Amino acid sequence: MNQNQRSVKREPCDGKSSVEFKPAESQISYQFKLRDFSSGGMGILVGKNSQSLNFLNVGDVLDMKYYSNEIAAEASFLKTKISHISAPEQVRHQNHVVIGLQVID
Repeated sequence: MNQNQRSVKREPCDGKSSVEFKPAESQISYQFKLRDFSSGGMGILVGKNSQSLNFLNVGDVLDMKYYSNEIAAEASFLKTKISHISAPEQVRHQNHVVIGLQVID
């Protein structure tokens, strides 16, 4: 896991509520609530002891399933790059890391 690496391009959640992904090496899928951590910065908050961190590295590209805020909307699969893994700015999330996401398709 590469800590505190950020890319220049960042994007907002734009009506998406959560994301689900299954790393190739994993037996299970992971689902997290999407958050806007800064202006234009979409990501997920992951506990430092989460097994999902064993499968995520900066620069990885995964097929992620995005769920919408709208009840009747279908989920969409989008290629997503891990843009950064860094410490959260808010003290209340001190036992977590922020995983920055960048949709690339």
